[in-house]
Amino acid sequence: MKGKIKVLSLLLALAMVASMFVACKDKPAPSSEGSSSAPAKREDVNLIWYHWGDKPKQPDAVIAELNKMSKEAIQTTVDFRFATGDDQKLKTIMSTGGEFDIAFTCAWFANYVVAAQNNQLADLTEKLPKVAPKLWEYIPENCWAGARVNGKIYAVPTYKDSAAAQYWTVHKEYVIDGAKADAELKAAGKKLSTVTPLLEKVKKYHDESKKAYPHDLTAPMNYNWAGLNGLGNGWDDFGLSNIRMGINLTAGNTKVISQYDDPDYVADLKTIKSWYDNGLVNKGASEVEKEFEFQVVGTGQGWDGCEAIWGSGKDYTIQMVKKYGPIYTTGSIQGSMNGISPNSKKIDRALQYIEYMNTNKDYRNTLGYGIKGTNWKLNDQGQVENLTKDAWQPGMFAQASFFELYPLKPAPANMYTNLKAVNDSAEASPLVGYVPVVKDLQTEIAACQAVIDKQYKYLQTGNIKDVDATVNKLKADLKAAGMDKIIAEIQKQVDEFLKAK
Repeated sequence: MKGKIKVLSLLLALAMVASMFVACKDKPAPSSEGSSSAPAKREDVNLIWYHWGDKPKQPDAVIAELNKMSKEAIQTTVDFRFATGDDQKLKTIMSTGGEFDIAFTCAWFANYVVAAQNNQLADLTEKLPKVAPKLWEYIPENCWAGARVNGKIYAVPTYKDSAAAQYWTVHKEYVIDGAKADAELKAAGKKLSTVTPLLEKVKKYHDESKKAYPHDLTAPMNYNWAGLNGLGNGWDDFGLSNIRMGINLTAGNTKVISQYDDPDYVADLKTIKSWYDNGLVNKGASEVEKEFEFQVVGTGQGWDGCEAIWGSGKDYTIQMVKKYGPIYTTGSIQGSMNGISPNSKKIDRALQYIEYMNTNKDYRNTLGYGIKGTNWKLNDQGQVENLTKDAWQPGMFAQASFFELYPLKPAPANMYTNLKAVNDSAEASPLVGYVPVVKDLQTEIAACQAVIDKQYKYLQTGNIKDVDATVNKLKADLKAAGMDKIIAEIQKQVDEFLKAK
């Protein structure tokens, strides 16, 4: 079996293991037909790739080097089209059959499930083991399971921290060295109330020492209207995060409920409100558009050692402690993917290019860091040292596997080896691979999302008068909008999915 999964209950574990053995048994044997290593001489092609993220400051030389490498290896070059944080342009291109060969897509950008169900991405299920056999074997079975929509694979998941873990992070020099809050950081956990002593101690240090928060920050924790990153940790929402429902994995069952009916989730909302009222988070957060680049205390999805990456280019050291995880969910696996246009005349070559960038170490590190010897060097400890800090800074998480990368100094040389081991032993939601069929629920989902959108940024940031009153009103409005119908249908599908495993 490719990926060992420690499942949440023995019964579900046996079911999942049995199904994975069947999947492995039935997997077609790798074929040399169409593989990137087969033909020595073939036509050169150029691919259009809508790559996530802003265009790097000095891209030309790096792209030229990348194209030189891929042309020599697989007779393929790439026209990089950088798609910024706004995915509307890409959605339009995909929905109208516009020109592209490869596009970044995921649960939150150019919605992967919607694009797949609307035939905006090519079905790769049968092609993968034949056209890209090395890639098919390289990515674990559970990641392929999480990439399936109605049983078929429409994009290649990025093999990285696919079992998601969340961490609390701090500005070490201010919080640990200054406020002496090491014990409070270590005590921070999944429940937000465990973080309150940490924020209070940092604020007390600020108030008593008169030492300003760094980088013009105004509170121990600062966020924009989206609120606290990772507030839904512990939930499998099947990609329906916008309507705040799913199963609470920490409850140990598969009952579908609204998050607003969960007492632990509501308790976290009340903690956020107390933070806002007591000056532990920035005032007016609900009206702030841009995310904060720097933090005193923050949180993010990561892994042991990634604080070195997060700290790259910052003038302080990041120290962190785990909040939750790691755990596989369909959403975490679909957090970064690259799909192929069904209208592309070069589908096989595009798939072979995705195989190449995921499995060729030299190309992967050039794609991530730039030109070796110009943008970066490899030191004697096996770590990357940047030579030109911001010349080439693509969205590395949106490209290809982490496990061909050299780690960035000061991360330990074995960071990605350790991360892979964490992936291999991580727990998994019993619903990995389940994707809701919502074609008959579109009206209710849109109505519920409209209801939540009215209050979301205020609840998420604590900028409200009364949590209970707001939540009760929200629940009543959601009921009127059809939330009960959505939950009943999703519960039926979940039960059928588990029964069929």
